[in-house]
Amino acid sequence: MLCIDRPLRMIPAPPSSFKQYLSWLKDRREPSQEGQGLYLHMPWLFFHERLAPGLPGAVKLNGSVLRAQISKALKALHVEGRQRLAMISHPYQKDMMGVCNEKLLIYECYDEYAAGISSASQRRSIQEKEEGILRRADMVFITSKQLYKTRGPKNPNTFMAQNGVDYELFASPEGLADSFDPALASIPHPRIGF
Repeated sequence: MLCIDRPLRMIPAPPSSFKQYLSWLKDRREPSQEGQGLYLHMPWLFFHERLAPGLPGAVKLNGSVLRAQISKALKALHVEGRQRLAMISHPYQKDMMGVCNEKLLIYECYDEYAAGISSASQRRSIQEKEEGILRRADMVFITSKQLYKTRGPKNPNTFMAQNGVDYELFASPEGLADSFDPALASIPHPRIGF
């Protein structure tokens, strides 16, 4: 399994650290093995997903660059002839559909992505992208009843898989954070964490 991490973008990189950024990027050209049969690859793009649609040809350029990097990563793993499945989890990834010539597209919808956006045009853009994903996806996984209610009718292969928690582990907050990281013990109460 090759997991493609969210791509880095070159344009927002601070010019003062550009040389360091290129060196760091060079070390991540090949997929890293994270477990038996599990690899992670972090590609790069020229333009951020929000910026690209406003620049002529930028979406197409990003797609071409990403397609080339994924193809190279797959060749490095010697899996060129295998069937491909792609899973995306954010409307900004709509423009990346098809870049690995996937036979099956899965969309994981875990949030109301447009809800926190103050710009009406950006909110509309996110909603339009999500509509396109819902029309194209072979399977959709939803994490809440409310999301299922609004997205489910838009794709006949929508399934709800609600978030879960190890209740016993989190049932009592006493000493929980300290048991994970002793460095947290020096932080005075009250503590807020995510």
